[in-house]
Amino acid sequence: MKKYELQKNRTVTIKGKTLFGIKALISFCSVVEGDEGGFVESEDNLAHTGDAWVYDTSKVYDLALVTGNGSVSGNSQIFGNAWIIDDVQVCDEVEISGTVVIADYAIISGIRYYKIVGNRR
Repeated sequence: MKKYELQKNRTVTIKGKTLFGIKALISFCSVVEGDEGGFVESEDNLAHTGDAWVYDTSKVYDLALVTGNGSVSGNSQIFGNAWIIDDVQVCDEVEISGTVVIADYAIISGIRYYKIVGNRR
C-alpha cells in the first residue's frame, strides 16, 4: 500500500533535477492523510513502509533514501548516495551527501553541511 503520492503540479528544480512534492494518502505517525510534505525526485527516495517522511521544504534526490522511521525536515537536503534509516532525524537546514548510511537513533541538526565519503557496509 502506498502512503504518499507524487504531486506532478508541485515541483522544484535543483541542480537540473525536477523534484516532486509529496502528499500523504494515509495517516501515520504525526502525518495526517492529505498533508503535503517536502520534495523527492522519485518514489525510490522515500519508503512507503514505516513512518519515514520528508517534511516542510526538505529535498531528497539522486540515489538518496529515507526509510524506516527516518525523517527529514527544516529545509534539509539529502542527496548523492546518502541513506537515512531507522529512527534518524535530520532537521534545521542540514545537507547530507556522499556515500553514507546514517542509522539507529541519531538527530542531526543545525545549519551545517555534512559530506561523508566512504563505502556503505
